[in-house]
Amino acid sequence: MGLRYCGVDLLVIDGDISDAPLEYVIIEINAAPGIDNYAATGEE
Repeated sequence: MGLRYCGVDLLVIDGDISDAPLEYVIIEINAAPGIDNYAATGEE
């Protein structure tokens, strides 16, 4: 994809997202994911 930074949406078919899923499908790759709320959680 040539992206330096992206968000990936997954659909876990077999397994648990908290472990390594046994089977999954990539739904979409977001070139500009909305992570502003995570960046703002650091010390001010």
